[in-house]
Amino acid sequence: AHDARFDGRLFVGGWVCSRSLLRAYDLHTGEMLWEDELSDEDKPSEPVLQIAEGRLVSIVQTARHPVVRAYAPTDGTILWQTAEEEFSHGGLLADRSTVAVVGSLSDDASTYRYGFRARDAASGALRWVWDVNDFHGAPIGRGYRTALGHGTFLEYIETRDAPVSSWLIARDSTTGETIWEKRVSLHDSLADIIIGPERVHVVGVSGLYNERCDCWTNQFYVACLDVAS
Repeated sequence: AHDARFDGRLFVGGWVCSRSLLRAYDLHTGEMLWEDELSDEDKPSEPVLQIAEGRLVSIVQTARHPVVRAYAPTDGTILWQTAEEEFSHGGLLADRSTVAVVGSLSDDASTYRYGFRARDAASGALRWVWDVNDFHGAPIGRGYRTALGHGTFLEYIETRDAPVSSWLIARDSTTGETIWEKRVSLHDSLADIIIGPERVHVVGVSGLYNERCDCWTNQFYVACLDVAS
């Protein structure tokens, strides 16, 4: 199950007796205030929830594509809804007045194509679009991560050139304009991206072989970058 909290209310999305439900509870009394059920014929997943611009925003993965809904937290009124039909599957990010769907644009396992759709949280209006299947002339690899926070959309891209290259790109979350891009060396893989008000923390992980125990261990390391530059 997934949950979010806002203005004295607890919002929970999950499966109840084979039904995909979103419910709102009074955080102090436990009283259920409202619920929304998704159509069985859409075969929806559990809702993933975010709070942005005073809206409760959910995304569910149906059999066809992700669907995003924005609710009034007080009574569950659906304020806007959109079906992201270009995506085969997607996740939900939120920051300030922006909500965004990021995910795969291809069902072909041999081709990596990713997309990002940033919307105004209050109205659902599309703000900007970013699609990527190559970067600096090289095809995209499996390593692709995103984060949204403090007015910045950060994107990690791994390209399948020789040798493999890794890039970090920072964009303004409202306009999509590029703030900076940097080529980085993350050895094996990226574990996480954390965006703070002034710094970006990039957590990498490298596998090390230990001869004494004949096993592999993970070594984590952190790179710290300035958000603005």
